[in-house]
Amino acid sequence: MPEDVNNFIAKNSPIQIPHITIMFCHNIIGTIIPPFVILPNLEKCPDEIEKYIILNQIWSVSTESGWQNRDSFLIWCINFINWLSNYRLTLDSSIRNQKALLILDGHTSRENPISLYILKIHNIDVLILPAHTTHLLQMFDVVLAKPFKKQFSRIFNTLFSEKCLEDRSMASIIRDSAIQAVIQSWSAVCNYQNCITA
Repeated sequence: MPEDVNNFIAKNSPIQIPHITIMFCHNIIGTIIPPFVILPNLEKCPDEIEKYIILNQIWSVSTESGWQNRDSFLIWCINFINWLSNYRLTLDSSIRNQKALLILDGHTSRENPISLYILKIHNIDVLILPAHTTHLLQMFDVVLAKPFKKQFSRIFNTLFSEKCLEDRSMASIIRDSAIQAVIQSWSAVCNYQNCITA
């Protein structure tokens, strides 16, 4: 709300911000993997999200709750294997086919034997961090999260302010602003220097 406004124009009608889950992944030198966006309970991909998927700026699914589950993690794994296969082609041939190590938190969605199996057959070892240790061991939590959140808030507020008078639903404007802010913030924050620091 503007600083000079103390109350909502209509009582009991705050904007309902839709829940969006984002899974971030990157390598140790700051190469970003497209953010994995999980939206709640959608049968059809919204137009404002589809454009980012087509440009391969995000990967996206919808789950009933909007949270990561075993099925959405399997979809992420398939996307990750495809991304890694292409990334490996850019590496020197002496290391191209060596094992990759995927470090994950201990979320229950990782308890998916099919996901773990397809990662293994594509030469990817998985290391699950022990519970309650990501704030010490996960690069995102240690260094990247704070500047990402700060950057995201700044970009989201700017984009939302610019788009809020457009002739479309508030949910559409929020999703579009949020996804655009995620992409821009993640690109700005996940870089070589920050990853080395982490």
